[in-house]
Amino acid sequence: MARELGQMKSTAKASRWVVSDMSVADREEIASLFERVFHQSMSTSLWDWKYAAGRGSAVVARYNGKIVAHYGGIKRTLLNKGQEQESVQCVDTMVDPTERGSLSRHGPYFLVAQAFLDRYVGYGREYEFGFGFPNSRVMRLGEKVGIQAQVDEIVEPVWDSNAVSPFSGAVLDLSVDADVLEVDSQWSKMSACFGESIIGFRDSSYLRYRYAMNPSYEYELLLISSVDKSDNPGVLVLRQEGARILMLDIVGECKYFPALIQHARSMLKSRGCTELYTWVTESHFSLLDHEVKRVDRPDVRIPTSVCTNGPEPEELRGRWWLTAGDAEFK
Repeated sequence: MARELGQMKSTAKASRWVVSDMSVADREEIASLFERVFHQSMSTSLWDWKYAAGRGSAVVARYNGKIVAHYGGIKRTLLNKGQEQESVQCVDTMVDPTERGSLSRHGPYFLVAQAFLDRYVGYGREYEFGFGFPNSRVMRLGEKVGIQAQVDEIVEPVWDSNAVSPFSGAVLDLSVDADVLEVDSQWSKMSACFGESIIGFRDSSYLRYRYAMNPSYEYELLLISSVDKSDNPGVLVLRQEGARILMLDIVGECKYFPALIQHARSMLKSRGCTELYTWVTESHFSLLDHEVKRVDRPDVRIPTSVCTNGPEPEELRGRWWLTAGDAEFK
């Protein structure tokens, strides 16, 4: 049985909800809640990809023994001003539709969020700070109940197909040593460009977990090279969505970003697509601002926790490099 959280024990028992750590035994019930909230299924393989083998943890709230709220987090290794650091990406924050009227400091959302953040996030805890991808409604709720503050926002640059590339693309196989070495080399070059930023690792281990092992989607991992293989500008991670291609990740030296985007655009017509798009934090959009057709705003905010003793929002604001691939649901 999941252990009841000590610091939330009196608050939870005084209310109608009981807060506890998630356990493997809760998997099916959490999947049912996920489907009621997001109208999508959560397979056993997806739950395992997120939470198994110590990758993730979560807090749940029960009413009459039934799980009605959930706040999860998965580990993410970052570079923060060039220093390696473990962080947590908050995921699967959900409240049963029957409990939506209880979105207050005494409701189930606040209880699970406060319990999770108090347990895992802040100075002296497992993670100094975390992040996530809530929409504006959830962001406002977090601000209202005093658990989070906004430090950035996602914008969605869109490109057309009017591009020609002098490069070619080869599918990467991360079970092949040469491809692993190439990805790690590209990540080393990229990380040097983000000395003052906060950026999640994009080495071969991460790309293998994030894309090759993901049970939800099929992705294309491409090494972009000159025809004679003498120059490798970098790596693209793509996924086709109907008439659009989503660029989830771009890995390489920043000066080659325009060439990599140009190559992705050049693929559109042959795929029957009209647009390439990605997500990127607004603070770092200038790195991708190359022949952009338009910039949409998908209503996605980047928060940080303020309910425990940790870095001030001002220390983190405007320093995140996050793209579509950092959002585990894309």
